[in-house]
Amino acid sequence: MKKDHPEVLLEQITSQNKAVGDIQKKVAVLPRIEQRLEALEQDMHVVEASVRSLSSQVHDYELRIGGLEAETRYCHERTRRHARSV
Repeated sequence: MKKDHPEVLLEQITSQNKAVGDIQKKVAVLPRIEQRLEALEQDMHVVEASVRSLSSQVHDYELRIGGLEAETRYCHERTRRHARSV
C-alpha cells in the first residue's frame, strides 16, 4: 500500500525531530567535556613539573653516584698499590 504525501512528510518530520533531539543531547554534554579537559590540562601541568623535578633529582643522583664510584675505584687502587708495596 502506497503512503500518501502527508504521511510521508509526517514520518520525515518525526525522524528529523528525533535526530535534532539526539544532537541536542550530545551538545548538552559538551560543557562538561570542556570542564574535564581543562582539569586534565591543569593536571598535566602538574605532572610535567613533577617529571622535570624528578629528572633533575635523578641527574643529580647519577652525578653523585658517579663521583662515589670514582672515589671508590681510587681508594681500591690505592689500597692495592699499598698492599703490593708492603
